[in-house]
Amino acid sequence: MFAISNVCFAQSYNNVEDEMLEEETLDYSVSSSDGLPDNVTDEIFVFLETVGNAMLDAIIDFFNIGIWWISALALPLPLLTAFIIKRMRKADKLYKHPQRYYLLYLGGVVLTFISSYPYAVYMEICDITHLTAGHILLSIGVSSFSSLAIFAGWGIRQCGMISGKYHRNFNRYIGQLLLLPAWLFTLTIIGNIGIAFTWGIIGTLSPGDYGFMVGIITIILEIFICYRVFILWVKIVSRYLYTAGNLVIHITSLSIWFILAVFWYNWIDSKFNGLVYVLILFIGGTIMLTFLSLFIKFFVANRCPMCHDCHGVQTDYIDHGVSYQTTRRRMAASESEVEKSRSNAVVVNPEKVVETVTGVHHWTTKHTCPVCRCTWSMWHREEVSEESRTVETSHTELY
Repeated sequence: MFAISNVCFAQSYNNVEDEMLEEETLDYSVSSSDGLPDNVTDEIFVFLETVGNAMLDAIIDFFNIGIWWISALALPLPLLTAFIIKRMRKADKLYKHPQRYYLLYLGGVVLTFISSYPYAVYMEICDITHLTAGHILLSIGVSSFSSLAIFAGWGIRQCGMISGKYHRNFNRYIGQLLLLPAWLFTLTIIGNIGIAFTWGIIGTLSPGDYGFMVGIITIILEIFICYRVFILWVKIVSRYLYTAGNLVIHITSLSIWFILAVFWYNWIDSKFNGLVYVLILFIGGTIMLTFLSLFIKFFVANRCPMCHDCHGVQTDYIDHGVSYQTTRRRMAASESEVEKSRSNAVVVNPEKVVETVTGVHHWTTKHTCPVCRCTWSMWHREEVSEESRTVETSHTELY
């Protein structure tokens, strides 16, 4: 009886499985008839793959021709970009025609997208850890097109402002939004050059085992170079990067700091060992974090979000007092911190709950731009006190 039941179950299971396969086959045939036939779809994919491979081979062959052909095509692009920008500014000195800038932005984005393909191919087939002439020239060419998009985005923004100082209409917001991707793409191109240059220098570092005095000299040089880079970056932002928004400036500042941090870490890692390495790494890391805070706080406090002038002044101070935050955490305790119920008991797994009360001082500073009179606020917080106490203990006693 048991054998007959198994046979019947197997036959019914096979019949159900065959019906499911027939339904799947039927569904697949119906879905195929609703769209393109399989042979047409395959031909389309083969065609696209052939075209892509042909473009890739042409780009690789172009790179193999020589640097002179790349130079002949890339070097005139900045001149062409400068000519277009000059003509646009001459034709619209007061930013009265936003339509022209919208069209220019569209053209700049299209040209940037087209030129980014050979640039991406070059970055894939070449060693990006060493800066080459081809890398620089291709970066110049691609950045020329993205510079058109930046100029157009700035023009749209200015069309939405009065004298570049006061809000007029919605074009200011649209221009500011369009500037962000154009600037980020351009900064990516420039950042790749900086990374390749930095890795090229790091590759030349020879290992050593220097003492503490050389470490002190290294720390002094780190402070001097970081400070000079900070001063130079502030001057560049103040004089030349007025078209970049504050978010772009913060991202770029973080990128510059990251490149400096990578260089100094590899320098310390290759020149010092043992206790000297730990001390110099700790001191150097503290200095780098201090400069990172300086980079960010300076532009938040001094750069105007409206006209991008970098001479903001503090005009008000609002003290919000001190707030207290209470946190609890469970941690291991020593045997002396718990109270045994019997003197001869053996304490196992002693734990304690520590309550920490932290006092945080909050205040706000208000800043004003001397050019457009725009005001903005900067929030601050600082831990001023901390007290901890044990509120609970627990343990296990063995007798």
